[in-house]
Amino acid sequence: MNLQKHMAFNGDEDKALTDEDVAKADVVIDWGETNKSILQARARFFAALPDGAVCPVCDRYGKVYTRKLNSGMAATLCWMVQHYLELGSPEWIDVPREAPRFVLKNRELGRLVHWNLAIPKRNDDDKTKKENGLWMPTTLGIGFATREVMVPKEVKIWKNEKVWESKEMVDVLGALNDKFDYSELMRRK
Repeated sequence: MNLQKHMAFNGDEDKALTDEDVAKADVVIDWGETNKSILQARARFFAALPDGAVCPVCDRYGKVYTRKLNSGMAATLCWMVQHYLELGSPEWIDVPREAPRFVLKNRELGRLVHWNLAIPKRNDDDKTKKENGLWMPTTLGIGFATREVMVPKEVKIWKNEKVWESKEMVDVLGALNDKFDYSELMRRK
């Protein structure tokens, strides 16, 4: 059964449903006033997202998160780039097996995606997992770690997608913030 053929819709608040439309339909939805209410509720919800809010429709909590490119992220990327270049630019790095303890402990690797500095390999073998631990730095990530480019200092994340980035830029030394020794991180073995 094609539900669209058996439903009457009215998304235009200036045009009312005709009696003929109503007679043909199994279900009648007049979006006129309802649509206004939904749009108003949606606007209130999105306005409250920076502080966090509960969706009036699905009752789930939502929030826009501000993330700064921090020293742990920068150090993780520096290790990855140094390792990637040392290995002769392989396709993927097996992070769980090859990363030093500080990379595994700080758990910042996944956030580098929001700056397009590193990418995970999708897991095609096990459909229950998104990634399989294989990562590589992007061209931008290599440029950032080798002090060739700057990236936005902050991004805003909604539903794990970047929705905004700051105009203020940061280089790798600024992101490391004296918490890590850049020359030690990038030293080739």
